[in-house]
Amino acid sequence: MKRLLCLVLSVLLPAVFLCGCKKQEPEVTWQTTLPNTGVTMTVAGGEVTQSTTLLYPDDGTQNCWEEPLLTVPAVPTLTWEGVEPEDVQIVFVFAWDNCYRVYKTSSPIDKVDYCLEDSEPGTVRYRFDTSYCFMITVTTEQGSDEFILDCRRDI
Repeated sequence: MKRLLCLVLSVLLPAVFLCGCKKQEPEVTWQTTLPNTGVTMTVAGGEVTQSTTLLYPDDGTQNCWEEPLLTVPAVPTLTWEGVEPEDVQIVFVFAWDNCYRVYKTSSPIDKVDYCLEDSEPGTVRYRFDTSYCFMITVTTEQGSDEFILDCRRDI
């Protein structure tokens, strides 16, 4: 009887724990409609602080411009409705003296720095795993929107 009970528990306990491991969607914490494309974008997985910052190109010039900045000190998931993965471009930028600079030495790696997650057709969802800064450009027939995502955090 003891052996039977041990056998039953050895099968049931892992099953009970695995049932609790179902991946849950992170709660949406911020949503906007991008001004030039009209694309709806949501951020989940962390509190969002919205501001603007200066962005400098990586060409040695001081020709900077103002960019929208989303700061999410977590592992955020960004979702865009009405686009395909090829409509979203992601590059590194680095924080530099209270502004940001385009980083062209290396490019973010899919499935390392960010992951394309399963979503409905016409919806793109990326989870940003790397604690770093990204410039994201969303392009549609209506235009293009660009912003900086700063998801640096203590790890």
